[in-house]
Formats: sequence, structure tokens, C-alpha cells
Amino acid sequence: MLIHGFELEVCVDRMDHALAAAGAGATRIEYNQALDLGGLTPSPSACQMLVRECPVPIVAMLRPHAYNFMYSPREQACILRECEALLDTGVQGIVFGSLLPSGQLDLAFLAKVVDVCQDREVVLHRAFDAIPDQPAALPALIELGVRRILTSGGAASAMDGSERLRRLHQMAGQKLEILPGGGVTADCLPKLLEATGCRQFHGSFRCGSEEPNLSQIRSARDTLERCFKSESKRLMSP
Repeated sequence: MLIHGFELEVCVDRMDHALAAAGAGATRIEYNQALDLGGLTPSPSACQMLVRECPVPIVAMLRPHAYNFMYSPREQACILRECEALLDTGVQGIVFGSLLPSGQLDLAFLAKVVDVCQDREVVLHRAFDAIPDQPAALPALIELGVRRILTSGGAASAMDGSERLRRLHQMAGQKLEILPGGGVTADCLPKLLEATGCRQFHGSFRCGSEEPNLSQIRSARDTLERCFKSESKRLMSP
């Protein structure tokens, strides 16, 4: 359920940045370590403190290394324990992805993560963009109980992948949420809304710096609110 009619998710790797992003208009935080490496598992103690202090929901990255998305049996055992530790902090969900050497999703291991998460959200991250046939994977992910997919549609940016994102959004319907991410800015949001039909978006809004650009987040939030108010008025018109 989209509380605001939309969601603006901001990914950060510091607690202070998370709180600042929430204050600027983010409606959900993806919390990581080392965003420069694509995001790694944050510490449970930091997640616990952030859940206590942040006014918006937190989802935590679950990724032990930045080499690839393939994990050995020992790594998988550690991942499941780390997943439990993150869930114990009160985060709303876990952001995770795993691939087989063939390049396909490791659905068997993903099912184990979903099982550990129980009623908490499981978000498949951009490992999804690495698989050869993304639309074909949707039925299995829906059956597993994955809540949301963070994706650029397999392109370099969400804008470049907007046609694929629209197709994924239409195929998923109400069973699975599609979260466009990759190069999302306040300026491109109106085009992304129109092109994809999606109602939530993900970005770091760092603009080349180490911390999120709060004015960009405010502008993105204002843009989404304006677009959805306009849409609501249009739908209510006789």
C-alpha cells in the first residue's frame, strides 16, 4: 500500500544522511554501508538506532560483499544469520538478490531469505537487472512472495529502461511492486511517471557528492505530490 499515493525511497549509507533525507521528503529509506560499492550490509546496531529515530520506514541491504551476487554455502549460512539480526532491529524489510553461475536468479536461496523474513518485506535489488529475461522471472518471484523489485529495466538508467519498466509494471499488477531506480532525479520524475506508470521511485540523489542533495529530494517530493494531486483531480472530474 502506497501511503501517499506514491513512495520516494532514498538510499543512504550513514545514519545522519538517512535522517536528513527523511526530513527533506523521503518516504522510505534504504539503509546500506558503502554505497560506492553498490551498497553492503549495514550493522544491526546502526539499523536499530535508525529505526528508533527515523520517522519513515527503513529497509536494510543484505549483501556481504561487492564481488558479485553469487554466494558459497558458507556465505549463504552467514547471510541467513545476518538477515535474522537485521530483522531483529525492527526494519520494515530486507533488500537482497542472489544469482546462479548461469546468470539466472538463485530462486532456491531467495526462497530461504523470504522464509526467514516471514511477514516482512523482501525487496529484490538490481541483481534482477543482470538476468537475461526479466519478464519471464516475474511469476516465480510473485509465487515466492517477493514484495518489490528495484530495477532500471535492465538499462543503464531507469529513464533508458522506461519501456521495459512499464511492461514489468503492467505484468506485475497488484501482486508485485516495481520500483524504478538508476539515475532518478527530480527533473526526470514527470517523464518517468508518464512513461512507466509506476508509483514509487528510488534514488541516492547524491549528485556526485558523498551525501544526498536535500534540495533534490525536496524537489522530487514536491514533483510527486504535484503530479498525484493533478492526477487525482483529473480522475475525480465528471
